[in-house]
Amino acid sequence: MGKATDKTIGLIGLGVMGQGIALNLMRHGYQTFVYDKDQEKTQHLAERAKGGSVYPRSTLQELVESLEKPRKILLLVRAGSDTDTAIEELVPLLESDDMIVDLGNSHYQDTKRREISLGQKKIRFLGTGISGGEKGAQEGPAIMAGGDYSAWQEMEPVLRSIAAPRAEGQSCCGYFGRNGAGHFVKMVHNGIEYGYMELIAEIYLLAKERYGLEPKKAASLFQAFQKDGRVSSYLVGITAKILEKMDEQTGKPLIQLIADGAGNKGTGKWTSEAALELGACVPVLTEALYVRYLSAEPRPKGQSRRQEAKASFKKEDQEELRQALEFGQYLCFENGLKLIAKAAAASGWDMDLKKLLDTWENGCIIRTEFSSMIKGACKDAEKAGTILENAGISAILKQTRSGAKKVLKKALDSNVPMPCLSAALQYETAYGSQQLPTVMIQAQRDFFGAHGYRRIDQGGMFHTDWEA
Repeated sequence: MGKATDKTIGLIGLGVMGQGIALNLMRHGYQTFVYDKDQEKTQHLAERAKGGSVYPRSTLQELVESLEKPRKILLLVRAGSDTDTAIEELVPLLESDDMIVDLGNSHYQDTKRREISLGQKKIRFLGTGISGGEKGAQEGPAIMAGGDYSAWQEMEPVLRSIAAPRAEGQSCCGYFGRNGAGHFVKMVHNGIEYGYMELIAEIYLLAKERYGLEPKKAASLFQAFQKDGRVSSYLVGITAKILEKMDEQTGKPLIQLIADGAGNKGTGKWTSEAALELGACVPVLTEALYVRYLSAEPRPKGQSRRQEAKASFKKEDQEELRQALEFGQYLCFENGLKLIAKAAAASGWDMDLKKLLDTWENGCIIRTEFSSMIKGACKDAEKAGTILENAGISAILKQTRSGAKKVLKKALDSNVPMPCLSAALQYETAYGSQQLPTVMIQAQRDFFGAHGYRRIDQGGMFHTDWEA
């Protein structure tokens, strides 16, 4: 069953994402030869394909022998050692110019190492991030490729065909450079995702705790946000749907029965680690990671510090929450794009931030209605290193800052934690400040360590004997 053609693709790893990508390829006319060590998954996929062009193979060798040369093989296995093992088992079966495309959430440094190692063996490698979850994998994800450029040229038609479509008729798929670039931008995509999710979650918690909004009313709040192009997004939309969902067992809103211990798979942590390595300030993204860590730590669950009497929810309160969301969302993206720009400069990537945002226009988890505003700020970001220098975004932040501050003050008064919104406000305040607290730090460092300091009225470095 299944003969080699110029549209043959190999796929290894049939978890949720692997099965979705296989069905996506089949829908676009590719003969997809699939393998997983768990043969039950292979057979399950064949059943889902209903006689379509998905062909199970029982060994790696059978899969490799089924493919037209140069072979194109997609990996969708667990990041880390599992990916290394899969590559080690695959390499002896391949020939010069064959291609391996890692579609997992690999660390970009691992991708860089694999790209170099495989290149020495004349095997072309693409480290490629995909976003969109289970539905996106099957119907059209956002795809962020990096690695061997000749491999990209040959894989581009395949990847573009299965990617989510853009409004202009193109697809949400792009190439961003060698040395781990594809997985780096996917990693930061997930870092932005952490921040944006936390921001939305904080606004929901305040609506619940301060105003006593039941899930149905809170759903209406987010439905209103979803109809407003200034804050409409995939994540806002699913938040409204989550708040409407009822538990079949109890008849209660399901959100009321979910524990608050949030999981994470590492990409948020890697984003913060990369920021530290590059000296990039991304407090909104890092604070969102810390909240997930805090949610896993033991802590009292009492409500002794919560506001007992609920405040009435007025139209102006809804507008303040909307402003807080609009303010915070831009700081989430600013942190991420700034980090990508710093990494691109350090790694020599020819990074086009607008093209990257085009890739995030559809299919991915952080797709938004307001991305056109951020795209318009990309030229300023490339010059100044941040979208905060863009006149349009600067005006939006000025218009929404007051509402965001009011929301944060009410959260503090009601003992409702909003660390991500707080980080966004503090970061934007610090960015626009004429002087940071570090003026005192420089004096302190010179006092106890003779590290020296610069003056604002003279050039050079200075040291003072502070106790003389």
